[in-house]
Amino acid sequence: LTGKRSLVGNAYMQQAASLQAYLLYYWPVSYAQTVAALQREPRFFDAVKKIASPGATRPIRILDLGSGPAPACCALADLAQGRGEQNLRFEFCLYDSSGDALSLGKRILENAFPKTGRVETNVCNFENVGKTKTAAAFLGEKKYDFIIASHSLNELWKNEKKRGEKVAAFLSAVCDQLEDGGLLLLTEPALLATSRALIEARDWLVQNGMRVVSPCLCSQAPCPALENPNATCHCQFDWEMPQIVADLARLAGLNRADVKMTYFVFEKSAGDSFGQDSNLWQDQEAAGPDFRLAKDFIQDQESAAPSPSQEPISALVVSEPMLNKAGRIRYVLCDGKSRFTLSAKNGDPLASAQNFFALKRYDKIAIQNAQVRSQKGEPLSLGIGEETRIFLQNS
Repeated sequence: LTGKRSLVGNAYMQQAASLQAYLLYYWPVSYAQTVAALQREPRFFDAVKKIASPGATRPIRILDLGSGPAPACCALADLAQGRGEQNLRFEFCLYDSSGDALSLGKRILENAFPKTGRVETNVCNFENVGKTKTAAAFLGEKKYDFIIASHSLNELWKNEKKRGEKVAAFLSAVCDQLEDGGLLLLTEPALLATSRALIEARDWLVQNGMRVVSPCLCSQAPCPALENPNATCHCQFDWEMPQIVADLARLAGLNRADVKMTYFVFEKSAGDSFGQDSNLWQDQEAAGPDFRLAKDFIQDQESAAPSPSQEPISALVVSEPMLNKAGRIRYVLCDGKSRFTLSAKNGDPLASAQNFFALKRYDKIAIQNAQVRSQKGEPLSLGIGEETRIFLQNS
């Protein structure tokens, strides 16, 4: 599953040794990734609170596609309970091609939620969608509050020429299973190919009516990372690594000091028509974002009388700090519609005062009064000056 990834797409969880190794090593990683993706998203907690309101008559319904032994389901349910909500009941619906993994996932969930959780398992190979019956027929008619596909899309239709079309058809059926206001979480490995494939799926979902609510700043704009064939987008976060994971990582020669992934959280809003091409790219451009874009900053700088105190640019940090030959530390930022850079001389006290050197991937920031370093016609490059201010906006 790492390196050559030769097991991807194979029935490795039907082998006892592989399933045990997954449980000891990858299960905690997938759990941590799900928590990281949802814990800073207010819509997740709003949805939980709404379902668990006084007088609630039904459980929270969670559909886990390619669940394996259910790390993502466990993480979501634990996170929901962690806010102290009362009356929480869960209905878990697990799909996977491995019956052994499903049995283990069912045991884990029933032990974790003995009185408040009901677990349904379904042995299913989604690659057979379209061969024997439709995805909708596989999934049934039930609606769900949360749907998760954690590291499972990349294992479907591997190396097939029409893979994109099949993934799109599959996701279309999946989105039909969401309740209005429901959330869809897609998580994939932070590799160039898998990350870009998920970004392409993200754009298709958004263009067909879904709203991406995390981590992107523009909910209905195409991802600018796809403009560069070598660009990707993934988060990276520190974690308290379990000792067994640390021991296995050391023996396998792997680095698990931090966790990386590409993920998107989508919302199905009431009244939205999924699957109907409504030229959302153009609609979003006409409506405009609710914050200032980098291109507006360029226009201000080129005007005859630029404002002495510019309104902040909102952006997401999408790279690690990079040191160039000139001795400058540079970050790649994304405002939701374009990518640009922000840099400072290594060790610069002005930048240090703004905590510039402490920025991490997926930090949401606002930049005010930045210096323009690029020439007209070049990609936007900003620098830190005496009046520059950086505000961390992580929720």
